[in-house]
Amino acid sequence: MDERLQNILNCGLKAARQAGASVSDALDAAGDKAGRLVTAGQLNCRIAELNAQVRAGLQRIGEMIYATHTGDPTSSDDLLVALRDIDRLNEQIRCLQAQVNQLLERSACPKCGAAAQPEDLYCRECGAKL
Repeated sequence: MDERLQNILNCGLKAARQAGASVSDALDAAGDKAGRLVTAGQLNCRIAELNAQVRAGLQRIGEMIYATHTGDPTSSDDLLVALRDIDRLNEQIRCLQAQVNQLLERSACPKCGAAAQPEDLYCRECGAKL
């Protein structure tokens, strides 16, 4: 094989290797992003479950307060336990939301953990200054 043909083949082989490496890098990045999206989706499902528990807890508290209003007083200890349960659930939601924001590389409100847009000066959820 003459030297000129060998140089052409070597250049083609080098270009093919570089293209293969670029495709491999792109696939790795896509796989990483897909994995982060799946994890974020799972965390969002858990957040939805916790939000449903918060709503149920708030309904129970409302029923306790209404029962007190109608003459069937609720123990303040029972009410305090229900309120603390909601506080615990809300803290779990904030932690999970922070994880989602980190996975998706979004900025978040330091107070409530809600996602924030780059142009936001105040949180769209709680109104805290960003």
